[in-house]
Order: sequence, then structure tokens, then C-alpha cells
Amino acid sequence: MPIYAFYRIDANLIEAVKHYAETVLKYVPVAEVSGVLLGLGLNIKHRRDDANRRRSQELTDELLRWFYPHRVNGPASIVQPARHPNTPPSQTVSKSGLEVWNAYLPFAKGVRRLADSLQVPASDGMVLVASPAGSVEAQDYTSNGAHQRQPEFIITNPAGQWQTQLTWAFYTPARLTGEEYPYVLHDTRECDTDPHAFQEWESAPHAFQHVEERVPIESKPEPLQPAMARGALTSIDITHALHIYTHDYLLITSLPRYADISDPGRREQRVINFAGLHRPGTRAAALLFNEPSTAIFNALTQQTGNKPCYQALFKVRVRNEDGEAVPTALELLKATPLSVYSAGGSLVC
Repeated sequence: MPIYAFYRIDANLIEAVKHYAETVLKYVPVAEVSGVLLGLGLNIKHRRDDANRRRSQELTDELLRWFYPHRVNGPASIVQPARHPNTPPSQTVSKSGLEVWNAYLPFAKGVRRLADSLQVPASDGMVLVASPAGSVEAQDYTSNGAHQRQPEFIITNPAGQWQTQLTWAFYTPARLTGEEYPYVLHDTRECDTDPHAFQEWESAPHAFQHVEERVPIESKPEPLQPAMARGALTSIDITHALHIYTHDYLLITSLPRYADISDPGRREQRVINFAGLHRPGTRAAALLFNEPSTAIFNALTQQTGNKPCYQALFKVRVRNEDGEAVPTALELLKATPLSVYSAGGSLVC
């Protein structure tokens, strides 16, 4: 077998080398020709390895630019949904939060993990992995400190230092009746006793509302056939049919943590919120980190004007795996820049 077969050299290059060997090197001993081909193959392999490393570093740089809440190597905390805002504090981190954390850590090695019942250090940028329905911190920064029944687009940070108008707002519409909701869903909902247990649980009708549009963005689950249910759930006597999501939405919101841009230590600190309408949408944030997309980065740059404060809305495809709603793909629907102003009217971001 020719030596170049071991190195997957481009076919056109192989032909060129063969032609060179047959014409120019036809009087050179075979051993020397083999040495030339071996050296060429190793050189190409090294160049390709270098190109792959550069490509990997470029993707990491883009991930940090869009999704890391501080300057490179600046301190940051990822805050996971440890509890529902209406339940007592807990030190238990949710399964979905842990999944996103595990995907986030490889490119953001300095970030620390906190449950949202803990105080985030003042020096840290913040990553929030929950919607306002599932996290007190997300409520504080993206919905004026409360889980809203109507969309609120003008928001301030908890200290009242800055104000902005959101493009999309998360809320739970009060207009939907009990005849439509709640749906009984079948999923690996967080369990203190068994993190792998399947449960039935009631879904609230969360929605995203665009500031200039009247129709909310919602994700309505579909009925789950009994044959798809797993384990003891097939024998549970419930009054509602089991449902599972076939698609969901993920909203990323990037805002400043502080308004004092004169302080170098605080100027580059951000709060980045990954909020799904429902759990599959929040889990889909891990896809951004595990499968970084140049197309998504280019679209974010083009649509936001490269501003550090922005919102980006994704549609999430969801697959049923033995009754569990698993996010499989992301589609960027739209991204918009956000203008953030201090209480004195100065542009912060």
C-alpha cells in the first residue's frame, strides 16, 4: 500500500506528488521517494492538526464573547435553579442546571457554580440558568423581581441603577383557562429522592411576548401515547392525558450587572440569562456549548451589531426518548441589541 494512503492526503495533491515522482524523481532510488512522501504526509497532518486547534480556539473565543459574563479570566458564577421562587430555599441543584453546567465548564474554566439560594460575590459576572418562573435571580434581573402575569418590557436591575426595554418578555398569561391548562407532563422532573425518576407534573402556560407584536410565543405539549410512557407511569390513574413537548423556545438575555461604567472592575460584568419557556428549552442551552455554531455566531454579530447587551430567541426541536422530552437542535429566530441607560440617563451598554 502506498505510504500516502495512511495520511488521507487530498486526492489532487496525491496525483501531483505521483506525477512529480514519476517524472522529476524517476531516477531517484525508491527509498528516497518514499522518504519524500512520508515527510509530505507528516507535514500535511501537522498542518491540519494546527488548523483544527486554531478552529477550536476560535469557537471557544466566540463562546466566551457571547456567553461569558465577564472579561476573559474575570471571575464569574453560574447560578442554577435550585428551587422554585415560591418554595423554601434549597441547596440541591436541579438536574437541568447540572446538565447546562457540565456543558458550560469546558470553555469557561474559571466559572464557579452556585445554587440560587446563595449570594453571588460582587466581583462576579453572573450566568442564570432558569426562567423567572424558576429562579429568584432571574426574576430580579429580567422581570422586575416578580413572576409576571402580564409582560413587562421596561425593567431595572435590583439596585435600580439602570433601565432598559426588552424585546421579549417572559410571563405566564392569566387569560388561559383551566380547560386548556394545566397539562400533565411526563418527564424526568427534578426529584430529591431519585434524580432519574419519571413523574407526572402540571405545566404552566408560560409565554414570550414581543414588544411590538400581539401574539405571544408559546409551546403547547402534545399528547403522549400510553405505549411511550415508561415504568410505573403506565399504571398510574390520572385524570388528564399525559403530554410531552415537541418543541420549545430558549431566550438568551445579556445585561450589565452594574451601571457604574467608570469602575474598570464592574464595567465588563454582565448578567446572562438562559431561559426556556419550559424545561426542554432551558436544557437546550447545553447544545450551544456542546455544538458551537459559526452560523449562529455570525448571525448574532450581524443582528446585534456586536453589542454586549442583547436578546436572542431560539426555537428548540424536542425529541421523545422513552417519555422524556430531550432537546435536539436549535434555530436562531432573531437577535436584537438592547440599549441600557443609567438612572442619570447615561448609556451603559
